[in-house]
Amino acid sequence: MRVLAEFLKKFVEYYGGITEEKEGDVLEVIFPKMVATALGVPEFSTFYLDSQTAPEGETTLNLHSPFIDRIGEFMQDKLRHCKAKLKVEIGSYNSSRLEEIALSRFPIRNASIRFGNLQEGIATYSLFHFRYRAISDEKKENVLSILVNEKTHFKAEILQNYIVPGNLQAISDEFPSLPKAFFHFLQNQVHLRIKEDIADFVRGLQRRLDRDKRLTLEYFTSLVKETEKRIEKFRLKGDTEGIRREEGRIKVIEMEADRKLQDLAKKYEVYVQIEPLAWLRFAMPVVIAELEIRRKKQSRQVEVCWLPLSRTMERVGCEHCGASDNLLVCDDKLHIISERCLRKCPNCGYTYCPLCHFHKCPKCKTHFSGGQIRF
Repeated sequence: MRVLAEFLKKFVEYYGGITEEKEGDVLEVIFPKMVATALGVPEFSTFYLDSQTAPEGETTLNLHSPFIDRIGEFMQDKLRHCKAKLKVEIGSYNSSRLEEIALSRFPIRNASIRFGNLQEGIATYSLFHFRYRAISDEKKENVLSILVNEKTHFKAEILQNYIVPGNLQAISDEFPSLPKAFFHFLQNQVHLRIKEDIADFVRGLQRRLDRDKRLTLEYFTSLVKETEKRIEKFRLKGDTEGIRREEGRIKVIEMEADRKLQDLAKKYEVYVQIEPLAWLRFAMPVVIAELEIRRKKQSRQVEVCWLPLSRTMERVGCEHCGASDNLLVCDDKLHIISERCLRKCPNCGYTYCPLCHFHKCPKCKTHFSGGQIRF
């Protein structure tokens, strides 16, 4: 697996080892003696990325490998949660140009944006790695990561290319404490990231569910039709007892069909288990552009950071899903929200912001259902 190969290379190089990728999806590794002993492998080891081509008895890199589990145990107390500083110099920049870029980064249709101030400062980011297991009639699992600005909540995936041991410096400084709202946001982003990753998996399950429901309905419909034919015969004979008996049978068939459909829905429902793997908080110097969002009589102060490493501005997006198109602000708290993320209550039809009212409709109090996926 390519993701695991990249992870193993970074892991080995972090501890002073050497890796070299060969043809045929082969990765050769020289582990430092301490690491090799802890992981129970030879100092010189060979790993195969494709289980189909790996010789019998050789180590294959996959999520089920005991070797990967041993790396997890080795890292548990070392890299589960750490703080660092990303070494970077701000350098020169054009203030007028940054002001133009900052304003263009807020394509909000129903509000006005005013530029406030531009200043250099320190921004903190969280890089969160996690593993999920989606369990249904089948199973899918993967390792994913999310990188966000802790204050603005804007995604900064472009920085992941720069987060390598040579650019990080461990620090013991106190980082700002994170509000509860940040963890709600992070949880929501994890759920959305997983839904995006398992979209094809869920579509496959939905196709099978639709097929099984169709076959089930066809089967029970045929039973009802046969029973109705018998009822017609009893009606011609004037057999009221037979008619009553067959009508009772139809009710039993309909109840059994409903029970079978409920069993199918439960069979194909997706339950997702999430396991946090590592959390890196790092600080870096940035240029902060302060802006003001105005809608009606309300206003809200927001910030967007210019990143000196990539010399780009943070990508401004929906505070719910991260999308950067069709952006609006809600009337209640001026959350930046994508039009597709606005929820329409299935009961009363009221449209509302999912960040202001996460669990239920503010008008009729109908609770929001997550659908086929359960976290």
